[in-house]
Amino acid sequence: MRGLLIIVLVTVLGCDSSARSPSESATPTGAAAAHAEALPFAIVNRETQIKNIDYPIWVVKAALLDSSKLLTKEVVSDTLAALLDSLCAEAAKEGKVYAITAFLYQSGEHANGANVALGRAEWWPKNHTFDSSNLAEVENVSSHVVEIEVFSVPQRIGPDASVSSLPEARRREIFLALVQSQDRATRDAEARYPTDISRMPLRQIRSYDMKGAVRKNFAENDRLRQRYERELLTAFKLKEPQLRAIEREASANQWPIPKP
Repeated sequence: MRGLLIIVLVTVLGCDSSARSPSESATPTGAAAAHAEALPFAIVNRETQIKNIDYPIWVVKAALLDSSKLLTKEVVSDTLAALLDSLCAEAAKEGKVYAITAFLYQSGEHANGANVALGRAEWWPKNHTFDSSNLAEVENVSSHVVEIEVFSVPQRIGPDASVSSLPEARRREIFLALVQSQDRATRDAEARYPTDISRMPLRQIRSYDMKGAVRKNFAENDRLRQRYERELLTAFKLKEPQLRAIEREASANQWPIPKP
């Protein structure tokens, strides 16, 4: 459920600034060149990270204000460009920012959940690294690169005939219950057959049969998923093909997925 096929559309563009520091740089002209189809968005979260001791970068989550709009690769790409455009302008006002990575989500609920972003926009130094060997490129804003990636867009499909009598709110409720049951199976399998060594004392790690634990964890997870799914079918009075139809609809339309 949590794995999505990612379709990538990449455009690499240069910056037109001759400034020597990001605080003085103009908005990347590649991002500003054309975003006529851009939709309104809001910043959900902006985190400042420090690279190589001295170089602040921004990592941003943004969400569309109206998730009901029809989304295409072109619309998402234009919106990502507009998002990056606005962030670069803001960075120029606030001070030195040496890179920006921004993710665009279908809604705030998507951004705060476990959904894959619609796409990503980046303004980074050439060679995409802050290693000491690349600091000349880091500080040379004129060599920075803008990259726009569209990961995936909702297909906007309707419900299968087998569940069309159920209101969308009910189908979403069922999908949420399915995701939660899968997360429960994962937690319960991990509790019985631990595979996260970061949670184990050192004395246990030394003699732990990790290969066997992974095998048993996988089998237990599968067994519990099937068990919890049968319970869900009973609770919602559904047949297995109906549940699969709702699952396909949710995946195609990219319904919000809560964090585990």
